[in-house]
Amino acid sequence: FNLRDEMIPCLDLRKFLYNEYNTNENAKIIIVEFNKLKVGMLVNGVERIHRISWDQIVTPDNLQDISTGNNSLIGIV
Repeated sequence: FNLRDEMIPCLDLRKFLYNEYNTNENAKIIIVEFNKLKVGMLVNGVERIHRISWDQIVTPDNLQDISTGNNSLIGIV
């Protein structure tokens, strides 16, 4: 989508996590920024926003690594 003359990709979080499209008419888009990359996330609602820095992120050990071989898990907060 276009936000203030900037194209931002949007991820339907319900589709990504549960393989179902979000059909909620009151869905919200939250903008997140990781390493200077902005992404929109379509969600049903927002209860709380946490602002964290990289020094608060812990690298997962082998027992915590639940990635599917595509390195999807980078860290744990």
